[in-house]
Amino acid sequence: MKPFRSIEESKKVIDNLKYKLQFSKNKTKDAKDINTLIKTLKSFDDMLVSKYYTDAIETLIYTLIHEYLMMHEAYKNEIPLHSIIENIEFAIRNGAEQKKLEVISILKQHELKNKIESNSVFDKY
Repeated sequence: MKPFRSIEESKKVIDNLKYKLQFSKNKTKDAKDINTLIKTLKSFDDMLVSKYYTDAIETLIYTLIHEYLMMHEAYKNEIPLHSIIENIEFAIRNGAEQKKLEVISILKQHELKNKIESNSVFDKY
């Protein structure tokens, strides 16, 4: 089941029904039916957002892309679209576990570097 695709397809159906409403012989009943569909679709969308935090995930994705672009100073240089797309495709193919391991590795390297610089990694005699 692809609920987000179903929502988008349902929105198109509702738009089509709204267009056909002008030619309807029973506009009151058809308008009520359309409003029922709209309410149902909104409830379904709200349920997905509350259960899966899809709005938070979307915000996180946009935040990460923004940070990536700022890191590459995209406002000064050419935007690295190919690199961004490759990174996103790689992440989707390999899933969250791969990215989690990469983040852990970077954090460990950073921590080790800090310990080496502060000489706290070496034995003190």
